[in-house]
Amino acid sequence: MSHLVETMFSAREVPWHGLGTVVPNVLTAQEAIKAGGLDWDVELRPVYTNNLKGNRIRIPKAQAIVRDSDEKVLGVVGNKYVPFQNRDAFQFFDNLVDSGEAKYETAGSLKGGKLVWLTAKLPNHVSLGGVDDVEIYILLWTSHDGTKAITVDVTPIRVVCANTLNLAVERSKRRWSIRHLSTVHSRLGEARTTLELTFKYVEAFQTEAEGLLAQPFTERRMSNMLDVLLPNKPRTGTVKGTILENFVEGPTLDNVRGTKWAALNAVGEYYDHLRAPRTDQSKFMGSWTGVGMKTRQKALTLLNN
Repeated sequence: MSHLVETMFSAREVPWHGLGTVVPNVLTAQEAIKAGGLDWDVELRPVYTNNLKGNRIRIPKAQAIVRDSDEKVLGVVGNKYVPFQNRDAFQFFDNLVDSGEAKYETAGSLKGGKLVWLTAKLPNHVSLGGVDDVEIYILLWTSHDGTKAITVDVTPIRVVCANTLNLAVERSKRRWSIRHLSTVHSRLGEARTTLELTFKYVEAFQTEAEGLLAQPFTERRMSNMLDVLLPNKPRTGTVKGTILENFVEGPTLDNVRGTKWAALNAVGEYYDHLRAPRTDQSKFMGSWTGVGMKTRQKALTLLNN
């Protein structure tokens, strides 16, 4: 396990990123916050320095974010910053979980508590063309060091290979975020409305994915697309060969072989499973916001042209 993963749980099975402690069932909010090692708060404290005379003086407009469980300083922020506690995240998700719309699947912290997240899986999956199943997750993540906003994502995951499919479907909102400012708690009510757009996103996602599934795509066209998709670097030939081989004969693509949908998933599987990142944590973040997600988005654009 990567040293950057501080604590984590996952329900029933090891997740696609290979991190975390596995628990036998999906959890309630109270169980999940403990299993994920997130039963702690952060506090804002003044920041001081010494002047040239050695006298202690307070730094104006600066606050330290301190974890109450171990007095660890997680970051320094301005005087308008408002903490979003871990329990606030679970309280927010309770609106979904308690109504039976979702169940907690994973939760944890990275980078010594500076970044925390939780996911819940919606009960209804998408069946593409009756041959390919995709589960839909809602992901909430935020930081305790002032570097990231409170963000909610819709994250489709292809069941047969746990390939994440963070696609920017046109006209459908996939992400909602808010900065850690004084209005944060009053604006969290907006998130419920935004999450209702999840279902519209899923409909648009299904339409676009089934469109790709219905279009044939040859090995030659796949090779040409990869020439455009991948930057010219020393290992580009190896990467292209691995993706192309997966497209042609990878077992997880048997049911969608020879389609644009298979092409997109061959790219995604490389970054989620076949590529060897420096750490498991970098693979975890890469599929959310990094090179994996960006390359999938670029591939989708090329396939739609």
